[in-house]
Amino acid sequence: MTPSNAMKSAGTDPADAAHAALHDEADAARHIVEARKFLKDPAQAAFFDALFAGAPPEDIARYKPESLAALATLAFDRSAIRKPGESHIEIASFPAQSESGSRNESVLVAVNEDMPFLFDSLIAELSAQGARIHALFHPIINSTRDDAGKRAAHGTPVRESLIVLVLDALIDEERATTLVDGAQNVFAQVRYAVRDWKQMQTHLKEAIAALKAHPPQDNEEELAEGIAFLEWMGDNHFTFLGARDYSYNDADGGRLDPIDHSGLGVLAHVDARVIRRGEDRTTLTPEVRAFLNLPTPLIITKSNERSLVHRRVHMDYVGVKLFGRDGKLVGERRFVGLFTSGAYSRRPNEIPLLRLKVQHVSERANLMPNSHDGKALAHILDNYPRDELFQIGEDELFATAMGAFGTAFTLASKVEVVPITIYNEFTNYANFALAASLSIALGLVTWAVLFVARHLGGDLRTA
Repeated sequence: MTPSNAMKSAGTDPADAAHAALHDEADAARHIVEARKFLKDPAQAAFFDALFAGAPPEDIARYKPESLAALATLAFDRSAIRKPGESHIEIASFPAQSESGSRNESVLVAVNEDMPFLFDSLIAELSAQGARIHALFHPIINSTRDDAGKRAAHGTPVRESLIVLVLDALIDEERATTLVDGAQNVFAQVRYAVRDWKQMQTHLKEAIAALKAHPPQDNEEELAEGIAFLEWMGDNHFTFLGARDYSYNDADGGRLDPIDHSGLGVLAHVDARVIRRGEDRTTLTPEVRAFLNLPTPLIITKSNERSLVHRRVHMDYVGVKLFGRDGKLVGERRFVGLFTSGAYSRRPNEIPLLRLKVQHVSERANLMPNSHDGKALAHILDNYPRDELFQIGEDELFATAMGAFGTAFTLASKVEVVPITIYNEFTNYANFALAASLSIALGLVTWAVLFVARHLGGDLRTA
């Protein structure tokens, strides 16, 4: 998008920046008034008003008034028909006129029934395809359409999302087709996720009830935390994008088979994948089978697939193990989605499961909470990469945190190790891979030192 006068003034005197912002707004308002005079059709004039209401001033001021009117007319014509329940997307050439001269641009027009995630998902798709966006307009418009989807004076009222994006001029039709196909795929994923989100929340409640009715054996503390975590997740801390049920079969080395017609959201299609790639997605490795047979009620990890909805990142995967009356594994209810900002902004001790991990690590460290060392360890745990904290086991977390902290335990001796390099890599430079590798190695050394110190202490006490 074209830098505004206010943006160009960023970093200068605040009064100058405020003055530049006011100039941008006044310039945009003048362009709007002049441009509207070119529109004689009342329907087009009303569309013009809706299209540019609330638009960034710099995106309006980049065009001459006659070009603004032409842009609104193009968007009006290209959005004339949208069939119910479908997305309508077109890309058209646009000869733009500005104060600096003429240029050729392309305009993408996308119309959908209004729903969450449309705009940010489309922007992420275009960014992934390398498209440059020069101006954007995204009004929500109350339309009336007939049964064929045509804009009409009488018909079905519908609240629509209209997205108009100004792009570089496209060289060929193939490039335009690729952009449109990508946008269609993204909007389809958005529709599936929005359509099924209430049912996915119901599935979560059913999974919680199933864990309470048929819990795993001998794991009451983690079961309680797991249930609390699922309840926390359902309290607006997780954006549900997909869900699917699996049945577990212990034959042939163990298998997790998807249950027909159980898919919801982005997992509604049978070929949609979460973790494994390749032809065989049901046979389990010995390591996975061993983990599934543990009484741990939840599986929390990252999907191999990036989300096309909302944020273009690897989806979070939360699997709820399902147990029979005998406490043995019978299946899994799998959810994919994105943890919301609250999952990243809150301290670990405010989030179920994470608070249990932090508590256990703190107890094993045996440091006074209000001491300098205790506060340093708490700082490390509070700032541990959140995605890693969801997935990491307690033993690995303990070794990594103690390595980053750099102090051996003082339960039986006063031996101390202070690897300031690891601490800096972890806390100051955010080089988590290097810090984790070094700190795990140090954690093992720490354990060895502690083991020897304890035994020496015990021998001295009994001598």
